[in-house]
Amino acid sequence: MPEDRLAERLAQARRLASETRLDRLEEVLAGLRADAVTDGGVPADLEVELAVIRASALLNLERPTEAWDGLQAVRGRLDEAPLAAQGRFHSMSGGAAHWFGDTDTAIEETVLALVVLSDAPPSIERAMATASCGLTLAYCRLFPLAAEVL
Repeated sequence: MPEDRLAERLAQARRLASETRLDRLEEVLAGLRADAVTDGGVPADLEVELAVIRASALLNLERPTEAWDGLQAVRGRLDEAPLAAQGRFHSMSGGAAHWFGDTDTAIEETVLALVVLSDAPPSIERAMATASCGLTLAYCRLFPLAAEVL
């Protein structure tokens, strides 16, 4: 799939996730997966990104357990994904863990995200993931750290 078309479809998926339109989002994600399949399956960076987008929608719908489970399904592919995708994954995992009351895991995932993101090149995605980390730290009542991140 051409890179510009992929970026456009990922932007559409992110928009649907923010609007909590899970039914339509699932269709878009399935289409993205189908179009991206190669002999080796779906590329790791895309698989991780799709899991993060779906988890975002599920968290917006206050369904953290489903979000966490979806993220954990792709955890084994993280090493194959670029740093920014790994950072977004850990950032979203931290948020999901906070939602179901696991503060220790929320902090652990958030710190992992910040470490990974510190080595990623500057981008909008990196900035958004870093901001999400700051919010998770604030939700965990680590206000001085949250202020440093934000």
